[in-house]
Amino acid sequence: MRVLIVSLDAYSLFDPSTKFIFGGAELRAFHFANELAKYPDVEVTIVTRDQSRKVKEIGGVRVVPHPSIKGEGYWEKQKKLSTRIKNRIGGSVTGKETQKENTFFFESLKPTHVLILGMSPMAVECQNFCEAEKRLLIFGCASDFDLSEKYLEQNSPLDISGNDASGYAKVIRSASLVFVQSHEQDVMIEKRFGRKGILLPNPISLKMTRNNSDAISLCDVLWVGKTSPIKKPELFIELAKLLPNLSFRMIMNNTNQEEWNKLFDGRPSNVELIESVPAESVENYFERTRIFVNTSTVEGFPNTFLQAGKYGIPVVSMLVDPNQILSERGCGIFSGDDIISLKDSVLKLLNDKKFYIACSENIRFYVASNHEISAITKQLYDAIIHCKPIVE
Repeated sequence: MRVLIVSLDAYSLFDPSTKFIFGGAELRAFHFANELAKYPDVEVTIVTRDQSRKVKEIGGVRVVPHPSIKGEGYWEKQKKLSTRIKNRIGGSVTGKETQKENTFFFESLKPTHVLILGMSPMAVECQNFCEAEKRLLIFGCASDFDLSEKYLEQNSPLDISGNDASGYAKVIRSASLVFVQSHEQDVMIEKRFGRKGILLPNPISLKMTRNNSDAISLCDVLWVGKTSPIKKPELFIELAKLLPNLSFRMIMNNTNQEEWNKLFDGRPSNVELIESVPAESVENYFERTRIFVNTSTVEGFPNTFLQAGKYGIPVVSMLVDPNQILSERGCGIFSGDDIISLKDSVLKLLNDKKFYIACSENIRFYVASNHEISAITKQLYDAIIHCKPIVE
C-alpha cells in the first residue's frame, strides 16, 4: 500500500530550520505520515513545499517537493500583502496548478491512496487525479469551514480565502473516505452532503517532552494562533486589558504584517507577544500556563485543545466547543460570544481551586482516552486497508 499525503505547508515540521508557518492540518499530516510509516506494509510519501527541491527520506517518510510550487509558503505570501490588496484580489495568492501537471506529477509517485487534510484547490486537484487514474481519495476535514453550505451553490462559490470552491462538494461526495474531527462535523456532512463521515479524532503523542520548559516563566493565560480574522486575537488583547493583574502570553504567527503590527503596538504591558515557536517546543508553553483561551469564531477540533489537555490545562473558549468537551464534559468553560463572560470564566477557574482541579483532571483524562496518537493512527490504518472506491 502506497499512501501519498499532500500537505504543502508541512515541510517545516520535517525540517524546522525552514520556519514556514503551518497549522493544525499540517501537524496532523506530519503525525499521520510518521506513524503510518511504522507499518511494514505501508509506504508513505508526503508532498510539501521545499525550497531545496530535493527528494529526502526523513524518519521513514519520503518527502517530495511539489514541482510547480516554489519558494515561500501560503502564509508567508499572505502576510506581505496589505489588507486592502488582499480584499481587492479576493484573498488567495497561491499558484494555480493545472490538472495535467498534477496528474503527471502524482502519477510519477505511484500512489494507491491519496490523503489530503483540509479543503483547498489542491484537494480538487487530488480528486481530479484520483478520478482520472482510478486511485482512492481520502479526505480529512480540517475545519467546520470544509463542510460549508456555500460549496453547494451553483454560481461560482468562493472559500474563505477567495479561491474558486466550485469543485469542493465533489471532493466530499466522491472521496472513498471522508474523516471528520467531531460529532458536529459528522452531522454536517450527512445533512449537507448526504454521506457518512468517519470520526477520526486528532492525534497527539502523550509522551512528555521537556525542552528547557523551566526556563519559561509561568503565565496565567495562554493564547496560540495566527493573525487570521477567524482566530480573533484582538479579543485576547481586550481580555488582558480587563484583567491587568494577570499575566498573558500570546504565540501569534505573523500571517498578516499589518494586523500583527497593530496588535503588537496595542497590547497592554501584561501581554507577552511571541511571533513564533518551533513545533517541538510549543508544548513547553502549555506546561507553563494555568489556563488556555480560544477566541476563534470557528475551528475543527483544535490541536491546541489537545496540547492543553495533555498537561491538564483547562480551556476557556468563546465559540468553539467540539464534542461539547467544555459544556458537557467539564474540560473547562464554554463562555459564549461575550467578552465579560470570557473574563468571568477565567476568574472563576483561577479563583475556584476545586473547580479548576476538576476541569484539569477532566481534560487530561479526555485527551488521553480519545486522542492517543498510536490508537488514532491504527483507526486510520484500518480504514485505509478496507477502503473501496465510491460508486456514483
